[in-house]
Amino acid sequence: MQHSKSLFKLLAFLVFTCIGNAMNAQNLDDIVAKHVKAMGG
Repeated sequence: MQHSKSLFKLLAFLVFTCIGNAMNAQNLDDIVAKHVKAMGG
C-alpha cells in the first residue's frame, strides 16, 4: 500500500497549500485551476 500512502500525502499537501494560498488570494477558482494545471489536468 506504499502507492496509496504517498498519494494521500500528496493530497494532504495540496489541500494545505490550497488553504494557505486562499488566505493570500480571494480568487479561489484561480488557485484551483493552477493546481489542476500543475497536476497535469
